[in-house]
Amino acid sequence: MSHFKPIYVVFQEGVPNVYVQAAMRGMTSVVNLLGVRSGIPVHNFGVWREPGWRQMGSLVSEMSVDWYIQQGRGQRRNQIVIEPILQAFAQEVWQQHQPHYDVLVLHEDLHPGGGVKGVNFILGCTFRGLASVVSCHQFARMEVDESVRAACMETTVMHEIGHLFGLCPKTWVDAMDQEAFGGPHCTNRCIMRQRVAVDGWLELTRDRLEHPPFCQRCYVGVQQLLLEGEVS
Repeated sequence: MSHFKPIYVVFQEGVPNVYVQAAMRGMTSVVNLLGVRSGIPVHNFGVWREPGWRQMGSLVSEMSVDWYIQQGRGQRRNQIVIEPILQAFAQEVWQQHQPHYDVLVLHEDLHPGGGVKGVNFILGCTFRGLASVVSCHQFARMEVDESVRAACMETTVMHEIGHLFGLCPKTWVDAMDQEAFGGPHCTNRCIMRQRVAVDGWLELTRDRLEHPPFCQRCYVGVQQLLLEGEVS
């Protein structure tokens, strides 16, 4: 039996299969790379809907991926606001039955919400130790080969799983950008660097494919965070 919380992965209906596969590769790559004890189980629930998830035409609370996505609707036209979704995951009753990490993958565009200025979209966001939400929307619009778009999606998922497992803690000082959008990020050659523009994720992806994805500090650090139980 695993010592660690499992990862529960759910997908918005309509996410292209190429991005479903990329997201799953990203998660399993990080888990396998870390090699922590008996491992972290990754469960793909697909387009998750419990029996009775819709009643009288309305979505029932916490019974489907659709309900969680609905929490982020209404604030922005043609975009999903991520903060209410992360809050819903943080407060869900399912955590009482089985503590776990949640990962939601969308095909609709994401916005951070909260009156953030100068940011038109985000690719993903994480509530440390609890949940990550990632979108393939911006990558699907890139005028590059599909394999490159999928590789960028994989990089983004790996980055957010790093945050999910505790990276980058505010207590780290060396080689850290404490003022980065979304909180502290690594400044080494590492997938935990922060990039806001899509082109920046192309750069991170090229680096990931040519070098180890995590710098030594983040690689060792996230293993320690998991083994010490700080986020699991």
